[in-house]
Amino acid sequence: MTDDTFPWMLTFTSAKNWLNTIRSERTKEVYVLRFKQYCDAVGKNPDELIAFKIEGLKNVASEKEFQAESLLNDYLYNNNLNSNLQNAVLFSVKSFYKANWRELNSNVGSNT
Repeated sequence: MTDDTFPWMLTFTSAKNWLNTIRSERTKEVYVLRFKQYCDAVGKNPDELIAFKIEGLKNVASEKEFQAESLLNDYLYNNNLNSNLQNAVLFSVKSFYKANWRELNSNVGSNT
């Protein structure tokens, strides 16, 4: 993990909530690294990802309902990630949403 990743994460309420739930320092290190990689790739910070999910929850039965899941699936399947990296990103992102009471649909990333 780069030296500036962890401080960057702590500037977001949703990221602080999430980091407080991870007990293992090694897991935290891996999850933060992979989650930051995901944020950079999709052009959203942690709080924007939560807002994106909430927007989907407010628009049930529309194309926006599962936009957060679609964003993650698109990243996982269209960026030439090996299976280990796919799983690391998937687990970290799902953990992030769950810690913020906005769990992703269980089918997200099911093809990894």
